[in-house]
Amino acid sequence: AGRAAPRCGGRCGMAHFLRLGERLGEVTEQYFALTQEASDNLLREVAAVTRLQSVYRGYRVRKQWRKIRNGAVLIQRCVRGLLARARTRAMRLQRRLRLHAFFFDHCAVVVQKVFRGWRSRKHLHFFEGRKRYLQMVETRGAHTTDWLRSMHERKLEEAKIEEEQNMRREFEGLVANLHHLASTQTIPGVYNPPYSGILPSAFDKPIERHL
Repeated sequence: AGRAAPRCGGRCGMAHFLRLGERLGEVTEQYFALTQEASDNLLREVAAVTRLQSVYRGYRVRKQWRKIRNGAVLIQRCVRGLLARARTRAMRLQRRLRLHAFFFDHCAVVVQKVFRGWRSRKHLHFFEGRKRYLQMVETRGAHTTDWLRSMHERKLEEAKIEEEQNMRREFEGLVANLHHLASTQTIPGVYNPPYSGILPSAFDKPIERHL
């Protein structure tokens, strides 16, 4: 069962109203006191509120600034990574191009060397023709050497014969007027050596025969 309501009726309500009327001045005084207190504390409360707002706004600004800074750092890191990768790719591409250029230059040099050698052997310095020419020169040189040797020997022989003929003529001129008795077996001739058994000779003949 619920709590029973008071049974005083209208008299209790009137008494309560009268008490409120008596306390009306007290309420007014308390209101003005609270208003005065609020007015006195207004500057301090405004300063506190301002400080709170400043701290909160600073927190929000710092939070936003850190967010922006972190975003900028992230963007810079991504951009720097992208640029570094791009530079790396460019360097790799340049290195590959240099290697390819070096390889193809070397191939071109080899091809040119082979082609120039072939053209030189084919048109300028024909190997087989030069070989035959050198063989022909060698053969002609051998023939020339043999001919010169034979000519030299013939000249020597002719000079020897001519010298012998001159000597014979001079010798015959000398002994033309020299006459003496021919030698015998017991008495040697004038031109025979007295102590030697070998007779002097000239032109494969003993001196006695020339006399």
